[in-house]
Order: sequence, then structure tokens, then C-alpha cells
Amino acid sequence: MILWRLLWKVMKETDSRECRNCHNFSVMDLKGQAPFAARIHKDAMEQGKTCIDCHKGIAHHLPKTYTTQAEKPKYNPEDTEDIMEICAACHGIYGQGTPDGEYPRLAGMNPAYLAKQLEAFKARKRINIPMIPFANDRELPKEDVRTITAYLAGIDLPTHIEVVEEAATQQEGFDALGRLEESKRTLNIPYYPGNPDAGGRLYRKECATCHGKKGEGNRVLTIPFPCSRGNTANIC
Repeated sequence: MILWRLLWKVMKETDSRECRNCHNFSVMDLKGQAPFAARIHKDAMEQGKTCIDCHKGIAHHLPKTYTTQAEKPKYNPEDTEDIMEICAACHGIYGQGTPDGEYPRLAGMNPAYLAKQLEAFKARKRINIPMIPFANDRELPKEDVRTITAYLAGIDLPTHIEVVEEAATQQEGFDALGRLEESKRTLNIPYYPGNPDAGGRLYRKECATCHGKKGEGNRVLTIPFPCSRGNTANIC
């Protein structure tokens, strides 16, 4: 067994003894923690969880082999077109979502995370009215969920489109349709008004513990990456 897997197993069996030397639930001041951390720790106490259940790769970095060499899920490419018709009406034919974020980007997301969200929609643990007609075993059986999540995870959307001078668009042979398709495949995220420095401080306090300092996400806990560039390795 790989050493780090053995280590996690031992820590699970000892109720994360090494962590609890300093971080025992009984002496935690939840009121002094950030709201998100306090909620997670409160839930963990009530559910009888131990530190290592959640802190694989959060308190300490995961081994590179674990984060970069995960086996890519397999699927039948011939099935994706029919299944994608269900998703494309809202999320776009490339899973690019909408720039305003109303329909989120799916392309490049961790397949395990996508599957987890679909199961939550099916079980009505996560309520979203537009998803109700589609999140069921008739429209999306388990095999289709595995197929479409693997397909979406493999889509790598570019973040920039090459600038074309206006004069070039008037020249004979300019492919306007191709340009339009290229723009659809480009990940467009507009800048919203606000204070980026204050947002950065808030992100580091409330979000970075789970989503990563650079928004890279966490493959072990199927935590998505909120950064502007997506890929199947969850690295921004």
C-alpha cells in the first residue's frame, strides 16, 4: 500500500490522534472561527467525524502522484451527443455556461464533483427548479451520468480569443461562422464591479481552506475549482 494511504488509514483508526494533540474538538472556540469553518467543524462534531475525514490535502499538501496521475474516467463517445442535448440548452454545447453565471460552466470540472451534484439534484437534497425535469433516473440514469461527467471533464476551454482587426473581418474569405463558434468555446467571465483586494481577503479567509489558495480545488474531497481556467487536473 502506498505510504500516504497507509498513513490516512492509521490516522482514521486512531481518531486523528496527532491532529488532536493541538486541535481537539473539545477545546475549539467555534465562535472565533470563520463562519464556514465553524459550520463544518460543528457538523463534524455532531456526525462523529475525525480530522482526517476532511483534511486530506487541506492542512497539508497531497502527494503529486495523487493529484496529477488520477486515472481519467472512460466513456463511450458515441453516447455523449444525445446526452449533451439535455445539458446544452442551458449550459451551452461546450458546457461553457453563461457569462452572467446564471447557468454555471461545466466544462473541465471534476467528474466526481459533477456526479455528486447530479445525485443531489435527483435526491432533492439540492433544489433547483430548472433541473427538476432532467435530474431523474429516466432522463439521466447512472450510466449516462458517468458518461456525461467524464465527457464534460475532458473539455478544455481556452480563456482568450485571438484579436482580429475590423478590417480583416471585411476581407473576402473571413470565416464569420467559425469566429462565432470560436467565441462560444472561449471561457468568458466578465469583471463585476467591486473591490478586488477586499475580495481577495475574503476569499483567503472564507474559501481558500477548501478551494485552495489559487482556486485549484481539491480532487480528494471533490471540491470544485472557482478559478477562471478549468481543466481535468483541477490546476489553474
